Amino acid sequence: MNKNPYSLFEHYKQNLNLVRADPRIKMEPDRDDIVICPLCFKKWFTVENIKEKSLTLEHVPPDTLGGKGIALTCKDCNNNQGSRIDSFLVSYINDLDALQGKGEGYVDGDMKTDDGNRVRIEFRSNESGWEVLGVPKASNPKHIEFINEQFRQNRVERINLTLRITNPRRAKLALLRSAYLLAFGYLGHGFLINRNLGPLRYQFQHPEEDIFPMQAIHIFNPHEVADSFVGINALYQSPREKSYYIIFDVQRAESVTHRVGVMLPGPNSGDANFFVDLKSIKHQKSEVILNHYNVSFEDKLEFPFIAHDIWNELRTISE
Repeated sequence: MNKNPYSLFEHYKQNLNLVRADPRIKMEPDRDDIVICPLCFKKWFTVENIKEKSLTLEHVPPDTLGGKGIALTCKDCNNNQGSRIDSFLVSYINDLDALQGKGEGYVDGDMKTDDGNRVRIEFRSNESGWEVLGVPKASNPKHIEFINEQFRQNRVERINLTLRITNPRRAKLALLRSAYLLAFGYLGHGFLINRNLGPLRYQFQHPEEDIFPMQAIHIFNPHEVADSFVGINALYQSPREKSYYIIFDVQRAESVTHRVGVMLPGPNSGDANFFVDLKSIKHQKSEVILNHYNVSFEDKLEFPFIAHDIWNELRTISE
């Protein structure tokens, strides 16, 4: 579902005007020819900004992981969050694939013998076990030769492998960002009229801070979650434990698919409390009800507040 940025602009402009037509919505500036960056929710743009490249096409998830161009974001958010957040996800998925023996990637690491010789390595699993390659440009050539000689003479009793896995928290933050943008892509600006999304936008701007609970982000094998749930869902555990639940896939070229589920807070005043509880060791898992909504990309033009319609329907479960 890659979209032309100019057609996307027209699409989101119409949606924003429908949302702003509601008398309860107050938003500046009072113009009908603009869109707003969904990531910072502060900067507004006209169609001319696409040509100037200050309004950019955003691939969700990143295009190297199978993402599609479905959103327009400001250049600052796209570039800064791409380098500070999304780049970690690409590396993390490479690491997961290498550990599972999928694709052609490797995990960086070090190998050390009891003699104290250390070499830089690239590591991956394969059908017969492990594949370990030395990296001559990053290692002492004498150490490589010494270790090779030990293996040739079968004198290696023990080796220590240290693998440098990409920061999983920063990678999960990229999954949170993708889920947020996917929800916006399908539900529109009405989804953004949600006081509880402000902390997420702040988190994207400050990835080094610990704000959003990573317990709300799950990585599955594809067979663990049916294809019928890919897209927009509402998750219900109890009257106090409910959320949007966005399910999507990430995949490097010619490698394994990773299915992802991400909880996002609802728009009501108490809906953020569930995410505070997720950080607590006191949080108890309970039976989950998952409702899927077959939402079309175009639906937000006919139903500009479809995000709230979904949430109100979820609320009736607890009544």
